[in-house]
Amino acid sequence: MLDLMRKHARSPLIKALLITVAASFFIGFGILGGLSRLRSGEMDRNTVAVVNDQVITLGQFQRAYQQAIQRYEEEFETELDDTMIQQLNIRGNTLKNLIENALLRERARSLRLRVTDEELRLYIRNAFRDEEGRFDPNRYKQILRLNRMNPADFEEAQRERLLISRLEALLRDSVSVSEEEPWEYFVIDAEKMNLNFVMVDPSQFKDKVKATRKELKKYYGQNQEDFRTPPRRRAEYIKFDLKDYLEEVKVSPQEVKDHYYSHRENYRSPKEIRARHILIQADPRDPAAFAQARKEAESILENIKAGSKFAALARRYSQDPGSAEAGGDLGYFRKGEMDKSFEDVAFALKRGEVGELVHTRYGFHIIKVEDIKDAITTPLSEVEDLITNILRKQEAKGLARERAEKIHQQILAGKTMEKITNETKLPLIETFPFTKGEEIAGIVDPSVFSQAAFSLKVGEPSSIIPGDECFYLLRVVGEEAPRIPEFQEVKDKVKESLLEEKTRDLARERADRILQRLRRGKSIRYLLTKYKLEKQETGWFSPYEDFIPKLGASEEISSIVRALTKKTPFPDEAIEYQDKFYLPWLKERQEADKAKFSEQKEELTRVLLELKREEFRQRWLDDLKGKAKIVPNEEFLRTLI
Repeated sequence: MLDLMRKHARSPLIKALLITVAASFFIGFGILGGLSRLRSGEMDRNTVAVVNDQVITLGQFQRAYQQAIQRYEEEFETELDDTMIQQLNIRGNTLKNLIENALLRERARSLRLRVTDEELRLYIRNAFRDEEGRFDPNRYKQILRLNRMNPADFEEAQRERLLISRLEALLRDSVSVSEEEPWEYFVIDAEKMNLNFVMVDPSQFKDKVKATRKELKKYYGQNQEDFRTPPRRRAEYIKFDLKDYLEEVKVSPQEVKDHYYSHRENYRSPKEIRARHILIQADPRDPAAFAQARKEAESILENIKAGSKFAALARRYSQDPGSAEAGGDLGYFRKGEMDKSFEDVAFALKRGEVGELVHTRYGFHIIKVEDIKDAITTPLSEVEDLITNILRKQEAKGLARERAEKIHQQILAGKTMEKITNETKLPLIETFPFTKGEEIAGIVDPSVFSQAAFSLKVGEPSSIIPGDECFYLLRVVGEEAPRIPEFQEVKDKVKESLLEEKTRDLARERADRILQRLRRGKSIRYLLTKYKLEKQETGWFSPYEDFIPKLGASEEISSIVRALTKKTPFPDEAIEYQDKFYLPWLKERQEADKAKFSEQKEELTRVLLELKREEFRQRWLDDLKGKAKIVPNEEFLRTLI
């Protein structure tokens, strides 16, 4: 069938007729999230989804899915494996396209668009012309037979396809590109900047700042809300620690033996291999690049077979940043730690062997196994003490839980924790006031404990709270509302905060002073020496991206440095970012070349128009989906995940 399709590939109409799945947007199956769902049993197995009143059948899905597979296999000139099908999300995108086509058909009819019998007849005659330009009925029947379609179904499908094309043509024609947009698009890609900068760190001024009591009180009075205390709680609790029950537990040799043989996998070290690999990344969404990556990987494999050193080639060619410098060495690994396709090849190789190319979602791999450690099982005699301790802890934890449950029932029956602890001699421990998530003395798992405490009312007993090798029963005995503390309570925090502010002010003053001197033409070398600063360089970057090398990701910084030019190479003021002050200035700027733009303007306009059309189409479709009732078959959806 593929040979026949390739033979007639010169006819774009046949391709359009037989491949009804539109180019996928590679946005995943997430488009079905949030749709209405039918309960199990309300939709028969032959229904994939219902779009308003239109039913998408399993047969329609299977036909569209196979056509999509054919399309990709023709583009890649290879049979798709499961990994590639998953990467391309062909199943999810097939359903997405069928849903969108149903919405487009419905919308086209509501706009009273139609395809006449004569238009359909001319369309099919043009698609199935022979070399002399005449309609070829035999060729027409052959194509239908290969696709298991009768003429009536085929012609109805093409009528609907033409109807959708007519609607999409209206959408496309409503989008245009202004005269300025191609230049703006070109500039974003073409313009580059390289900055010099110095950084002034407030911490270098710590020994130069002090604060008097008068200053501290004034600062506190102006910033009291910053020191408002969070809500606090006090609790009393009974702790059931498993170590208190260990002495009651006895474990027999037979129990140890039974545990060992019923959990033997826990004491088995599986087979491990040490391997090297060379990765050539390949994106199946780009057929040309995918084919080139395969060719490159095959060439490297031939060199290895001819005697070239694997590690040297890995350092030179591998595109795995984690292993390339180590000659492709991945160290030892077990099954389940790597991609399954990778493992299937690697674990089938002998020591020193190099496998054939293997494709995973990362690209093409060449694998060499350096060493093999066979699976071994640790004998019972070596783990007997370990198993004994495991069993003792398990049983002790069970006893602790039983004791906690018994006392919890007494509390629910109205008995106080004080009375219970007096009778049982268990300690009743009271905490200091604590905030949510704060460390609590004596509590190993404070987050779980405090979360429980803050979920209770004062005086209310908790349920059993599991901890690390223990259980708790607690009761909240007091709470403190948030408040503005007295100065004396927080004077150390006030001092710390004020000193930080003073160092920050000094750093800002220093940075602004240096900037003003730079703007007046003072020697940068002199300033670097005087203030003991280090000049750094970002390297080239796009001013239209938020990330700036060595400075970080900040939209504010990007907007400031984007405005720097040869005439105004310095910003108006130092930039504060992550508690430090930066003074960037323009070293070089690569402006967009108007001559190159003139050469590329026509192509840029075409590309931009297509991008805008696709964006508009998708927004329009998303709006249709938002207003539609789309009910996918839940059972069918599970087969796509």
